[in-house]
Amino acid sequence: MKHILFITSEKLNPTHQVTSIFELAQARAIRKQYKVNILSVDYRGSFEATGKSFIKSSLRLELHVCLKYLKECLKSALYLSGIKKWVNTYIIDDICVTESQCYSFSIFNTLEDQIKNWCKGGWIAVNEILANKGKPDVVHAHGRFLFAGYLAYQIKMKINIPYIYTEHSTYYRTGRAPKEAKAYLNEVLNEANQIIFVSEALKKDVEIFLDSPIHFSKIVPNVLHEIFEEEIYPSRRLEGFQFISVGALEYKKGFDVLIRAFQTAFEGDTSVRLLIVGDGTEEKSLKELVMKLRVTNIEFARQQPKEMIKQFLDDSDAFVLASRVETFGVVIIEALARGLPVLATRCGGPEFFLSADRGILVEPEEVNELVESLRKIRHEIDRYNPITLHTDAVNEFGHIAFLNRMKLIYDST
Repeated sequence: MKHILFITSEKLNPTHQVTSIFELAQARAIRKQYKVNILSVDYRGSFEATGKSFIKSSLRLELHVCLKYLKECLKSALYLSGIKKWVNTYIIDDICVTESQCYSFSIFNTLEDQIKNWCKGGWIAVNEILANKGKPDVVHAHGRFLFAGYLAYQIKMKINIPYIYTEHSTYYRTGRAPKEAKAYLNEVLNEANQIIFVSEALKKDVEIFLDSPIHFSKIVPNVLHEIFEEEIYPSRRLEGFQFISVGALEYKKGFDVLIRAFQTAFEGDTSVRLLIVGDGTEEKSLKELVMKLRVTNIEFARQQPKEMIKQFLDDSDAFVLASRVETFGVVIIEALARGLPVLATRCGGPEFFLSADRGILVEPEEVNELVESLRKIRHEIDRYNPITLHTDAVNEFGHIAFLNRMKLIYDST
């Protein structure tokens, strides 16, 4: 059985899974035909910053906080002096995850420093896997931004393991990718045995950033979590209508736009509700916006396990996502798989798979267009067939479809 090592660019442990859900879902999808391990790195911060926080909490006599920072200071000192390496192994969804913890001495100022430190921590996990799980046949690095790909590049250069690089990052579309990243990204792409993008739009974004075409690559969409593939039992609610939107409460997700559009579209109509599910830095400001607009039919729920997200979707009538930018949009295919029509923006991912028989597309930040489309999907809900939406989504994005795509790639690498 071929051994595949996933590398995620984000930390992954039992208490922090949300930023690596794509990697976990893909690992689950292929585990019956491949031996799969996941490597992650938890960057814990700098000795300098932690030390300053320790001093501040000491001066404020915050004993509990002070002890937390003291512990991190000691751990970082042991790591930086080479006395101790911090690495843990977990089983998450029956997948073995090896996560190293790393620290830096000072707050990073350059991308070179960030990559060097992250890869140093990554090699601790690599050596742990080599010692206990054996040498992988293929490394599959998932780039939220660059780090995982560059570690895969180093692994190939040092111990000759071929690698696949899948790009997920929104940095290229949002302008957050620094110019210094070009040289590193070119090294990663030039040495990769296979290159994957989750959407055609993301590939174009990277080509624009590099000012160069990428000739040899494949488009492989993200995979559904198996729970969303379960059979559906559609029934229209007897009273009212519920929209649902799921995602991180961050600026790029456009929840502020959605709230304003929803208030305009259904002002005074309390039979129509909107449920927003997620956590994030904009939670407070979004709730304040709802209060300011005096909207009584918008509710918030914290980020939930997949089982609860599935139940929320099953209890709703339509899904809406007003993102300013997406590289794909996994929550959209989750909604489709539960038989919900989708209203989304042309923001980089959804426009490549959300056809007219699956929902409606609007331009990002176009409140008036969003208002009209919310009303339209509400009044024309019966034109969408839930069973067809479910079946098509599972056939296109389910674990069997994903495994068949990836089998061709893994077996030729």
